Amino acid sequence: MSMRPAWVVAGVLAAAGGVGPCFAQAPAPDIKASTRPLTVAELYPVEKMRDPFVKGAAGATAAGADACKPEDFSIHQLTLRAMMKDAKSDFALLADQCGNSFIYSEGRLFRGSLAKKNIVAGVTGRMVIAQKTLTLQTSEKDVQVLRLGEEEEKD
Repeated sequence: MSMRPAWVVAGVLAAAGGVGPCFAQAPAPDIKASTRPLTVAELYPVEKMRDPFVKGAAGATAAGADACKPEDFSIHQLTLRAMMKDAKSDFALLADQCGNSFIYSEGRLFRGSLAKKNIVAGVTGRMVIAQKTLTLQTSEKDVQVLRLGEEEEKD
């Protein structure tokens, strides 16, 4: 029995009307699912999950309405809630005792969102993720060092 190259055998099969498995695809079998297809809401049940950023604002204790005036803002009332690193810059999420949220990014403190109109005037800072610290400084040289995971004890 002599060995023939595969292409010769395939050519003979094709000429004879039979095509080998290399040249033809088997038809896809009919697939019947035993369960119904799931919806996106069933696959990703977000309504049952806790929003990790809610604690940044809603987790703070609500103070009286008179203590929540924007003009009474102080860096000493802030609590560091989270620190994140992005390809472009570092971010920190903060909250005050009134439930207001703040974002620190690129040396500036923002009230609520990263828009120029939301910059807290006169507050600069420095963040060191390795030490989990954020140092804020006002234009009056008032300094507050915040550490991630440390809460001020309430008296």
